Amino acid sequence: MKKIAFLFSKSPYGSSECRELLDVSLSVSMVIKISLFFIGDGIFQILKKQNPKKIFCYNYSKSFLIFEHYKISNIYVCKSSLKSRGIKYNEKFIICSKVLEEISFRNKLNLFKIVINC
Repeated sequence: MKKIAFLFSKSPYGSSECRELLDVSLSVSMVIKISLFFIGDGIFQILKKQNPKKIFCYNYSKSFLIFEHYKISNIYVCKSSLKSRGIKYNEKFIICSKVLEEISFRNKLNLFKIVINC
């Protein structure tokens, strides 16, 4: 069975792409083993203490919590993306994730033949 990587690289608000990718990844995870990757502005997807109501958006980040119920633990965050945005890698994420150096992150992602990006 093939494994699929879902790569979140865009900020959570401003378009519906990443919300739709989250929905697709939840659906696919019931059938196929998946991994989630967060790089660039995509790291904002899983930061705690989001308050998008101030910009009149729905806070869908709590939807990531459902991955724990699906026993999905292959969740990776790019350390250099955190650093370049002034976020300490020991800050709390909404889901348990592994922070990887950029080269390790890219090597792990390269193991997948199918990568769906937003």
